[in-house]
Amino acid sequence: MELIQVACPLCASKEHKEIFSTTDRLVLSDPTIYRVVKCLSCSLRFVNPRPSNEDIPKLYPDEYFEPQIDGSQLLLSQERINRAKAACFDGLSRTGKILDVGCQKGEFLEFLRRREWETHGVDLNSRAPNLFDLPIHYGSLRQADYPENYFDVITFWSVLEHIPDISEQIEESHRILKPGGTLILLTTNYHSIATGLLKFDDIPRHLILFTRKTLNLLLSKHGFTVKKAYGSDTISKASSYGLLQYLVARFIFFDIESFYREHFRTQYEPRRTLRSRFERITRMGLPKTMLVATDRLLCMFLDQLSILLDLYGIVIVRAQK
Repeated sequence: MELIQVACPLCASKEHKEIFSTTDRLVLSDPTIYRVVKCLSCSLRFVNPRPSNEDIPKLYPDEYFEPQIDGSQLLLSQERINRAKAACFDGLSRTGKILDVGCQKGEFLEFLRRREWETHGVDLNSRAPNLFDLPIHYGSLRQADYPENYFDVITFWSVLEHIPDISEQIEESHRILKPGGTLILLTTNYHSIATGLLKFDDIPRHLILFTRKTLNLLLSKHGFTVKKAYGSDTISKASSYGLLQYLVARFIFFDIESFYREHFRTQYEPRRTLRSRFERITRMGLPKTMLVATDRLLCMFLDQLSILLDLYGIVIVRAQK
């Protein structure tokens, strides 16, 4: 894996300080140490040095794209999330031209197409199957070369943090949006328990760690006006679950790395049946089970409090050209 030094993706400053470092906690075979730095000019957090553009696709195994999934099954499983995404359009016209950047298999676009939207997608990686035969461009947003003032809405659902050239993405979005058009972003929020304290962000796939401030700076720099920004767990979650286990691991057992590896593994491993859940509880034993149960109760309270205080680990931003 080649790592390259980069200037701040937001303000181009080369002055920064390291705030933490980590390995890839999902791909345990990767020994690389990834460093996250804070720009001393604009305060953007980002991975530096980061994987080169040629190496970024290697961070995503084929399983990441679920190539075998059935389209009807996918639409059914994503119905609640697709409705929550569409709810972010409140106040917009009921139809129009929409571009979903990072659309993957196109399930949200298909959801809107059936509601008479004209749908377009962009995805950097063609390994995600186009399950609904939608007009999807594979490559960068700029390479798609859409006409100026073309779209009514552009969405980035959990995408912008994966992309190194964030300024180019927002600049091009502004060019191809109609005057008065809407840009909707969903990303992780560094000013939260999940990301800021527990460092649960998916590094190195997440190259940028945003805050409300840096999102506002990025959007205003390229001519957008933020109309609404709020924390939400309706589409994607960045829970404080793990806080109690983290404190026990850090201050009692002094084995924080084992905690991280176990936490990330159990968060992502399939646990779809009651039998598999029971087997996991049996493996943990009574003390660990009680700790996990207490942790889950605590996180339910903390997550709702974080949403009320606008400090949740996921932020949704709606901006206008």
